[in-house]
Amino acid sequence: KVRCTWSTWSAVGNLTPRAGVAFAGGSTYERMVSALLCHLYLAHADDTNVPCGPSDGRSVTEQRQRGVALYAAGRPAAADLCLTSALARVTAQLESLAAEAEAIRAYRMARQASPDGPVSGGAEGCLVGADGSQVCLGALAGRAEPAPSSSLAVADGVGVDDVAGCTSQAEALAFLQRIERGECHRGACDAAPAALEEGLLVAARRHWWEAARGVVGVLRGVPSFQISTHGRRALTEIRDGAGSVLSLLRQTSLDEATISCAVQWAQGESSVHLNVKFAARLDAPVTVLNVDNEEVSINASHVTFRGLGRQKPKVYTLNIELFGEVDAAASNWSFGSVGTVRFVLQKAERGEWKRLTKGADKVKNHRVWWEHQEKVQAEDRARRKAEREAAEAAERAEQLEQEGREKAEREKAEAEEKAARRATQAAALEAALASLRQLAAGGAASAEGSAEGGDEGSAEGSAEGSAE
Repeated sequence: KVRCTWSTWSAVGNLTPRAGVAFAGGSTYERMVSALLCHLYLAHADDTNVPCGPSDGRSVTEQRQRGVALYAAGRPAAADLCLTSALARVTAQLESLAAEAEAIRAYRMARQASPDGPVSGGAEGCLVGADGSQVCLGALAGRAEPAPSSSLAVADGVGVDDVAGCTSQAEALAFLQRIERGECHRGACDAAPAALEEGLLVAARRHWWEAARGVVGVLRGVPSFQISTHGRRALTEIRDGAGSVLSLLRQTSLDEATISCAVQWAQGESSVHLNVKFAARLDAPVTVLNVDNEEVSINASHVTFRGLGRQKPKVYTLNIELFGEVDAAASNWSFGSVGTVRFVLQKAERGEWKRLTKGADKVKNHRVWWEHQEKVQAEDRARRKAEREAAEAAERAEQLEQEGREKAEREKAEAEEKAARRATQAAALEAALASLRQLAAGGAASAEGSAEGGDEGSAEGSAEGSAE
């Protein structure tokens, strides 16, 4: 009368059967004794007496755990039975959910296609589709819906704060939908654009492209939002990495060919300009827009380039031994318009090159870049004119400076000459003043002698004094 299963007991010493397990018997005492006997039976029974099956009373989780335990105990046959039973039950649940999801999808599409379409069945909620068939949801109403668990809550995007915390793309999409509806968890609706951008990178790295597009849709609602340089670089690396892998996958033994790139070149007095096309001929149509895994080398005498075409998995190369030497440190390169790469080489010495390559043999896919040649020559003329004007201005400035120095020296010499002349004149003046003082002293003495000599001598003395 007692149906013994592993789900009878929750713990040793607990004589209360689990929910959903029925015991035959009337009184509580009988049920307790039956439970005790069942416990003793299960504790000492062999594993083969406790098989797994759709009607054994175990849940899917318990069947999985039982299968693991049986594998560990060296009973693979019994373990396979448990896991097969768990798989069958999960598969049945998924098929049921898939059928229900398809019915909901069909109902929604029918309602969107015909919002005011005829409804039949009353409580059944059936719609008449465009093809005349009925789409009903009433048959699903009576189905028991599993109780929501914490995992289901997370799958709806309720318990997460950002895309990085999601465990699946469906969960990330549900989280983004809740943001758009304003139903966010712990203020996730107010997430900064930087956090959303990080979520975009997480979705891209996990290859959740639909979720990534959803994040972009949310970011477009942020005023004046611009993705950061770091974010753009990270997305570009993901794109380039995937593109390089696809190129390698597309490459076969027939595709493993090396193409020597066609080159246009122009030169100026101090520089050489190269326009390298990812094709064997300059007049060939553009089939490769860009390359991956590029390798570039510029030294004093050589320029080399190698890259794998992204649209066409062929290797495109360039190897030129230059006519003259260049300054590698001052030279540079960059990708030009679609399907090209450009080099600007600075000559080590100014002058005109007879040709691009050191060898005298003509290279069939090398041509002069006439359009750019005119531009380079015009730039050289403008540079020479600017240099000439700068030299003339410097010469004028030097001349003015020299004239200023000469004028200052003349003025200094004149000032010194005036000073010397004044010094000489001052000495002469001083001598003249001394002589005048002596004369004045002599005249005074003569006057005194005239007064003492009388009247006779005074006339004669006066005449002599006046003569002196």
